[in-house]
Amino acid sequence: MNHVEILAHRGFWSLENEKNSIFALKRALVSGYGVELDLRDHNNNLVISHDPATGENTLFDEFLQLYNQIGATQTIAINIKSDGISDALCKALKRYNIQNYFAFDMSIPDTLSYLKNNILIYMRISEYEDWTPLHEKAAGIWLDNFTNKISYLDLIKKITNNSKPVCMVSPELHGRPPLEENIAKLILDRASHICTDEIGYWSNFE
Repeated sequence: MNHVEILAHRGFWSLENEKNSIFALKRALVSGYGVELDLRDHNNNLVISHDPATGENTLFDEFLQLYNQIGATQTIAINIKSDGISDALCKALKRYNIQNYFAFDMSIPDTLSYLKNNILIYMRISEYEDWTPLHEKAAGIWLDNFTNKISYLDLIKKITNNSKPVCMVSPELHGRPPLEENIAKLILDRASHICTDEIGYWSNFE
C-alpha cells in the first residue's frame, strides 16, 4: 500500500465553529497531517473562510507565517472560493516560500489565470466530470464522489491511464458513512492524499 497523506478537511477540529480556524489548522500540522482550507478575498486580503467572509476570519498570511514558524512541510490544499485571487495567492506563496501545496475548485475560466501564474492546481474528476484538456495541464487530480451513484472503483478506472497524484475525497464530506475496509485499501493503493474529517479512521491504515 502506498504512503497516503491525510489532509485534515478545514483543519483538525472537534466543534463545527473550529473549522478553518487557526487553532484547527495548527492542530492538524503539529499532529503531522496536511490541511485543506477554504480561501477567498475580503477587504483586499486573502482570508480563510468557506462562507462569505467577515472581519473575524483568519488571514491567509497569518496561517502561512504559522506554517513556517513550526517548520511544517505537509501539503496545503487550497479550496478556491472566489474568482480573481490567483495573483494575490501567487504572491503569498512566493512571499512565504511555500512549496508543498495545490489549489483546486476554481471556476473553469479562472483556472486559466492559475496556470498563467504557474500555480499548482488539481482538477476534479467525479461522476459528473471527465477528463478534459485542462486535466492534462494540472499537477494532480481531485477525485470526488458526490452522490455515490458511481462506485469509487469505477471512479478510479477513470484515471487508470494517468500517473498524476490523486487526492481522494472521503465519503463523510458528503454525509455518507465510512467506506468498507476492502474498498478503502483499494483507494489507498491509488491515492496520494485523502481529504477527510475522519482522521482517526484513515490513520488506522497507516
